[in-house]
Amino acid sequence: MTAFVQLSWAQRLRSFEMEANIGLTHPIGRFHNAVPDWGPAFGLEMRHNISGSNFDVGVRLLDISTAAYRFDGGGSQSNRTISLMVVGDYNFRPYSTVNPYVGGGVGVGGTEAVLQAVESPRSEGFVSHVRAGVELWYHLRIGGQVLFGRSGYSNACFTLGFVMGGHPQHDKLKR
Repeated sequence: MTAFVQLSWAQRLRSFEMEANIGLTHPIGRFHNAVPDWGPAFGLEMRHNISGSNFDVGVRLLDISTAAYRFDGGGSQSNRTISLMVVGDYNFRPYSTVNPYVGGGVGVGGTEAVLQAVESPRSEGFVSHVRAGVELWYHLRIGGQVLFGRSGYSNACFTLGFVMGGHPQHDKLKR
């Protein structure tokens, strides 16, 4: 008599993931009589996938975003926000190669104006953001977010990110 062992595969997400992203920002709201301009963004984030759910939570370790402006009389100004936030996302299809998500974050940020055309002192304060996008093939995130902070520093941002970890792992289970 021959004994057979049946193998099956259980699927779960890896617990932790890290993302590095770059983006293009555009100011929202008014800043003196300046004309809004495009600016850069950069972020680093670590997230924990909550087992058995579609949620993840984490920390945005570094978020640098810019609200850039040009002035009619010449000159420009780059209003930068550097922040640290607690973040969370809801993933609509976490086991799929096409995974839409929505999320947000809250935290603290510091602001600084570079190439000042208008006096704008440094400050610290509360920041928040909302975001939505899609994760493709478990490693590429394309999204948009809106950063809310000090007046003249809030912006909308389009991001492109690379994710390490977080993809499904298959465990062999003996029956």
